[in-house]
Amino acid sequence: MAQSLSCKEIIDQSNYPIDEVDNPKRQEVIEQVRAQLAVDGCGWLCGGEKLFQ
Repeated sequence: MAQSLSCKEIIDQSNYPIDEVDNPKRQEVIEQVRAQLAVDGCGWLCGGEKLFQ
């Protein structure tokens, strides 16, 4: 049976505070992913690999 996860369970909020609009780290994450997308069309947030262990 498939498990359902919320975004906050999947994304490491301490490293990727994507829902904290005033957090400067959020803008850094956005810029990092945009740069990755510009290179090859793929953006990756490191740390997700622990979900698949």
